[in-house]
Amino acid sequence: MTGGVIDRHECGSCRSRRAVLLAGGSIAGAALAGCLGDDDDAEVSPTDLSDGVSCDVCGMVVADHFGPAVQAFYSNGPAGSDAGTVVTDSVREFVVLHEEKMGGDTRLQGAFVTDYSMIEYDVITAEHAPHLTSHVGVNDFAAITELSFVVESELRGAMGEDAFPFSDHDEGDAVAAEFDGVLVDWDKLASVFLE
Repeated sequence: MTGGVIDRHECGSCRSRRAVLLAGGSIAGAALAGCLGDDDDAEVSPTDLSDGVSCDVCGMVVADHFGPAVQAFYSNGPAGSDAGTVVTDSVREFVVLHEEKMGGDTRLQGAFVTDYSMIEYDVITAEHAPHLTSHVGVNDFAAITELSFVVESELRGAMGEDAFPFSDHDEGDAVAAEFDGVLVDWDKLASVFLE
């Protein structure tokens, strides 16, 4: 990562200027949300991605690039046979890949994303835009369906425009206000990237 630290983000000092939720849902959003957690037979949990793990979409080393990372665990068939693990260096890449991957007997057992409410992160200026630092330790992840996401903001991730996850809704709202974005829940996220 290159660039200078422009802000040590400490949400306790943030003031929320607005809370904007995207109205309505889309068929894609409902389909994406409905595919999560279909297979209760196998329990999955996040893993550490700091040891040179590459993004399954673009091939970049996840820990070396800005923004949130996602890891998802899929199974095939009712018996829950392994269909693979997917790792991406952006939420946007995951949403698109997940939509393509689902079908037939494929089920998502669980998906985890960097939770910026759980970590101390920096805002770095690179390529004339603010970026959130990458955090890929096992304790930096939370269940993707439990978080709110800052979207359509000035913030950029590994692949440009992205969604930045927060388990603390007030903190996410403050970051959205600070970087001219909006805060959406998981079930609305697909409509942001798939329409």
